[in-house]
Amino acid sequence: MSYAPGAGDYARFYSPTGIGVDLNDNIYVLGNVNFMGTDLRVFNPSGGLLWSLSALDYLGVGDFLPSSTNGAEPEIFTTTKHYKLNLGSAGNEWSLYSYLYNPFLYGPQSRPNNSSAIVRKLGSPPTTVVFTSGQGSVDAVEMFRLSTVSGEQLIPAGRYDGVTLWTDNGDGIHQSTENTTGTPFGFQSFDVDSNGNIHLIGTTSVRELKFMGIDPTSKVPLYSVASGNVIDRDLPAPFRDPNEITLTRVKYDAQSDSLYVLGATNHSAPNDGYHEYTSVLARYDGWISGPHETVFTNSLPTPAADPNFTYVTKPYSQNLNFQYEAMDVVRSRIFVAEVWGPVHVFDGFTGNQLMEMSAGPEVDGLNGWEDAAMGLRAGYNEQYAEYEVLSENSGFRAKQNFFRWGGETDPKQCNALGNAAFTEIVDSQPGVTPTGTGGTIADGLYRSLGATAYDFSTVPAGSMLRDTLRVSGNTVQTAVIDWAAYGSQNFTIQTSGSSITGTETCSNAYDSGTWPFSSYTATPTQLTLFSASGRYSVTYIRIP
Repeated sequence: MSYAPGAGDYARFYSPTGIGVDLNDNIYVLGNVNFMGTDLRVFNPSGGLLWSLSALDYLGVGDFLPSSTNGAEPEIFTTTKHYKLNLGSAGNEWSLYSYLYNPFLYGPQSRPNNSSAIVRKLGSPPTTVVFTSGQGSVDAVEMFRLSTVSGEQLIPAGRYDGVTLWTDNGDGIHQSTENTTGTPFGFQSFDVDSNGNIHLIGTTSVRELKFMGIDPTSKVPLYSVASGNVIDRDLPAPFRDPNEITLTRVKYDAQSDSLYVLGATNHSAPNDGYHEYTSVLARYDGWISGPHETVFTNSLPTPAADPNFTYVTKPYSQNLNFQYEAMDVVRSRIFVAEVWGPVHVFDGFTGNQLMEMSAGPEVDGLNGWEDAAMGLRAGYNEQYAEYEVLSENSGFRAKQNFFRWGGETDPKQCNALGNAAFTEIVDSQPGVTPTGTGGTIADGLYRSLGATAYDFSTVPAGSMLRDTLRVSGNTVQTAVIDWAAYGSQNFTIQTSGSSITGTETCSNAYDSGTWPFSSYTATPTQLTLFSASGRYSVTYIRIP
């Protein structure tokens, strides 16, 4: 019997390590090589599959295929395998779909086995690209492109170590002639945003490596270390001083132009002989468009300061110290994994902790280890209206913790717009609200630059405003934080002369139901909206 090694074919193996036959002539095939996880399959004498059992990669974590969490069952890619999920089938949610590594065509394994995947769909038509690096030591960005020409395979496509950039010519084989060298940059971890740009966190700054498209011939993702394609941006205090805080993790949200940073202070609190370094979580808006605005800088809870940690009691397992490890951000929720297993959820606006996500009692502090530098990936599943989180699990070996969190009302569900606006104190100019002069409202992203109150009887003195708009034709998306609350709204607008009206199409805001403005003034770079009530006006700057 023989089978083609196509994607989803149950006769496709990666490096089998054992084969046997039972008294009924059923055939047992075992694969388990280089931390790739046990794979046991049993065939009848005619070659039909009777049953199979497969484990995940050891010391790694997969990522959700971006399109699979938008009205479809999730698909998960690790650096070596493709899994499909059926969350409606209790007890059988996971199934191995394909091996993605072919050592016979591309030589010795170049990807780290114990690594974490970041999956992106880039270019047009979209190419699935997987980015990965090592488990505890993140010393390079490895890149692989998904090919379906001969089954599913992740073909080596590039590598960047902060100095040398390798761009493959399409054959999947690294050759020194394909290397280019740039200005050195050491980094602790990295993120790849939804547009394919790579963000690497260094000692006091973040380097952006710009995505330049998919090569039409080789199908590899294109980057460059030439001037203009690599941009280093210094972090604000307190992350600017490496003697005070060691930077560990980074996440950039291209939709809102927000940078999230996780670090640890270099001063440990005395705690029964253990070092419990205080972790610091921060968010900076306007990261690329500028100027940077600090939204929050918060110290995260530790077992020393918070007694409500799920699994940890002293003495700690193997005398390890408590620490936060991996981080991901979805919509307005920040997910941070601690080394002992639980995942802490923080509000993306304030940095305050909302809850802990803990596995069942069978996963204790030792077995729940998440000790991978980038060992957490999160997504939002529209079909099930829930957040889904994968975290690496060293204690249970070739397994991952899978969390599903539904029923939480996210105040920004009307749109994916983040609030990258400046925080402004509302100015006072008592009197009658002016009338706008009209103009053409250009499409794009707008951030509030300032606001003026003409009636402080309803707008308290010293009020704060942060407001973001996205204009596309006659559609306006909003995300607002002001003196009353925060939320999001979508509108359909109409303009005539200097007047502007709007009809709400979605709201999670405190004052839902009404478009609050009656006139406007627009230039190519700014937009000012004047309230219908006569109380205030808001001026926005357009972000190129």
